[in-house]
Amino acid sequence: MTSLTPILDRAKTPEAWSALLAENGIVLSPRTLRELAHRWGACHKVGRVMLITPEQLDLIIESQKKCPSNLRV
Repeated sequence: MTSLTPILDRAKTPEAWSALLAENGIVLSPRTLRELAHRWGACHKVGRVMLITPEQLDLIIESQKKCPSNLRV
């Protein structure tokens, strides 16, 4: 297989990530993933296609952590 670019070699569409996550018991719709990627700027756009790298997916997942604001110090 010919290598395109480092980003294109590793990035996947929200639909592809959603399917891979579902295989591991994580339900995250492509639409939600797309919205989160837009919100956090964690995506690449090529024309009308959105691509997300593994590192960007990690950022999106990290962004969903609950804020421990109710902890008392």
